[in-house]
Amino acid sequence: MKNHKSLIYTLVLYLLIFTGCTNQPPVCSIISPANGDEFTQSDIVTFVINATDEDGSIERIEIMAGTELITTLTQMPFIYEWDTKEVEPGSYTVTATAVDDEGEAATSIVPIELLQKLEVPTVETLDATDITEYTVTLNGQITFDGNTPITESGFYWSSTNNNPGIGDNVEIDIVSMGSFSAELSGLGANTTYYYCAYAANSEGVVKGEVKSFTTYDDYNKIIENGFFIDSRDGHKYDVTLIETQLWMAENLAYLPQIRSYDLSSSNTIPYCYLFGYKGSGVDEAKQTEYYQTYGVLYNWPAAVEYCPSGWHLPSNNEFDILAQFVNETMN
Repeated sequence: MKNHKSLIYTLVLYLLIFTGCTNQPPVCSIISPANGDEFTQSDIVTFVINATDEDGSIERIEIMAGTELITTLTQMPFIYEWDTKEVEPGSYTVTATAVDDEGEAATSIVPIELLQKLEVPTVETLDATDITEYTVTLNGQITFDGNTPITESGFYWSSTNNNPGIGDNVEIDIVSMGSFSAELSGLGANTTYYYCAYAANSEGVVKGEVKSFTTYDDYNKIIENGFFIDSRDGHKYDVTLIETQLWMAENLAYLPQIRSYDLSSSNTIPYCYLFGYKGSGVDEAKQTEYYQTYGVLYNWPAAVEYCPSGWHLPSNNEFDILAQFVNETMN
């Protein structure tokens, strides 16, 4: 009987020893970042891991983003700063795995979002094309939108400021990416203009390189050719040089709109007429014999407004020079 009791005590002792030596798994939790946190590409994401082991020690902490191992930590505090500059934007599941000195492991998981970095756009100023005495086409190109929509693009230009910007002339031509252009008219002949392309998004406005162009010298060109072409409608006019004055040798025929000849005129609103014409169609009016022979009649506001760029209604002094020339020629 005594031997039987000794056997029982021995079994109990062995059982207690066996159970007491069972390794307990570690505990692991991600303190930072929090579930669903959003970051922007190039941000520094700080990982803070809390890991403990009641019956041993933490040998290492493995931190992964998706399937990629970011780092392994072996010493407390378990903190790591993740530089996302070269990381592709997207959704990531961050997993922290704590492994104790007996090889037991515990994990903690949080999802995070890495957003695309927003930047100012990149824009280039291209060479101007189709330069004439009074017109030009400005060209630009957006090569990068900054990862956010372009809100405005166009050109700054000036004949007096060699570094044009917001306070100068603006031509808007909104595009998201690629090439864009703007046609300018009403420029001065033989004049140098400065211009640059610009683009804007939610992150700011940027300008391209400032370039320049010079319009042609129309005076010498017209004298040499003996005619002037109105860039507005392509109409060709013979010209004549009197003293130092350049005169059109035929009536102006620019016809942007037509008003019936039997209607009253206006002292403020520009009106165009053809003698005897009572219709209202510009194309129809241009087919009439009167238009093709004599051109257009204008009230005073129209005469002032519709002069081609670089031309003007003659002053009294200019008329006097003309009259004197005619008298001398006839005598």
